[in-house]
Amino acid sequence: MPGPCRCGSCTRCGAGARQQRGDRAPAAAGFPAAPLPRARDDPGPRRSRRTPRPGRRGPGRPAACWERRASPGPARKTVGFREARRRGRRRPGAGWPGQPVARFVRFKGWQEFPPGLAGSIWANDDARIGVPFEDDDPELIEGSIQRIARVERRKLKEVIKSIRFLLYDVTHLRATNDHQIADAIPLDAASKILSSARKMLQATATTARWERAQIGSNYSVLGNRVAKQALMGHTERGSFVIPVLVPLPEPELPDIHLDSLLADESFHRSAPEPFERRVVRTFAQSMQAIQDIVVEPAREPTVDQIYELVYRGISREFCTSLAGILSEPSVAQFGSKVDWAPVVTPPATLSRSVSIDSEAVDLVKAVANRLRQQKVDPNQIFSGTIVQLRHEDPNDPFGEIAVSTMRRGRQSEVLVRLPLDLYGQAWEWHYAGRAVLVEGIVRSAPGRPLRVDAPSRVHPVDEMFIPDAAE
Repeated sequence: MPGPCRCGSCTRCGAGARQQRGDRAPAAAGFPAAPLPRARDDPGPRRSRRTPRPGRRGPGRPAACWERRASPGPARKTVGFREARRRGRRRPGAGWPGQPVARFVRFKGWQEFPPGLAGSIWANDDARIGVPFEDDDPELIEGSIQRIARVERRKLKEVIKSIRFLLYDVTHLRATNDHQIADAIPLDAASKILSSARKMLQATATTARWERAQIGSNYSVLGNRVAKQALMGHTERGSFVIPVLVPLPEPELPDIHLDSLLADESFHRSAPEPFERRVVRTFAQSMQAIQDIVVEPAREPTVDQIYELVYRGISREFCTSLAGILSEPSVAQFGSKVDWAPVVTPPATLSRSVSIDSEAVDLVKAVANRLRQQKVDPNQIFSGTIVQLRHEDPNDPFGEIAVSTMRRGRQSEVLVRLPLDLYGQAWEWHYAGRAVLVEGIVRSAPGRPLRVDAPSRVHPVDEMFIPDAAE
């Protein structure tokens, strides 16, 4: 039983405000004896400065009533994850949901049995594999991956690569040179490529949020965050190859009602494109636009073509960084190749590999100068992925799609009204993961979504739409 109450305000102790004296009141049943009240003019016993006052725990700290204090006993021992798992408990926010192998088999559609003490059993038809909770035992992890490789009939290295890069969009930046050592590159050139690649990614991360011809110092905060999270993998042997890894957010668990929704052709809804994927897609389509509009024609673009470049995410900063790489004497060709993460539907028709010769450096510099002078208003033109398709009335000659895009730096959806023939093509674009470019008057009303009732053009971003005036 703890000592007498010293708080001076405890009602359960019996007599209200009491102070400690030699005389004590009779003890109530189940409670310690309480001190008798002291006269107001009685100063009480003298105490030294170092002696804490009754009812105080050190200088200035009131002591809690004994009713609210824990009873004396051994201190509670903090239980770690291993001990908690041994006792059959999970630590919140930890465990197999973040384990790479478990995440991979869940994405592949395997079903998890009730977990045991050391791991879980996952089933896919007649196949069974065991996945441990932790990945600190290489032999257990390798055994699980070998079983996955046998079930999928793939090579072990391919499965390991799929597991490792499940949540990463990997862009391989390659600089080749025919008259230099194949396994080496000048240090100055390597430093220039690294710094320029970072600037190119940072520029596309900004234009993916808001298209503009010249960024200046107005870089996007969210875009800079994505560029800062990007990783650089080990360079590959041969040409100077820099793998740039952009992590994607882990997708939500699949909806059990998804099959029934997909079967309904009158309405379809899918998850929006993550902004990290939009950044990588903007980088890839920017390289492709430079190749198709600038390099292959081998002439400076027209005014309409400059607009097309900006609508696809190209900025002056992107072209300046690209020209800096192409101007290096040890670089004869610079290109990019994207390995899309399978957790998000990859764009099927967007070119994965683009190469630009160093001979095009003057054209790229000319485009950078044109973008410095060009003012573009992208308010009526936007791009993004299709996240919703709706056509509920069979007699309606129009269908409706929802495009997930960025408007004034914010994630938003714009409803677009399409004739049925174009609406049918939108289904194909959606299943292929192709982003679309929409031009038209965006109307807004209080409490209603943004919409484009009569778009002047709707087509995939990877299709170069150049007006006749460009000739």
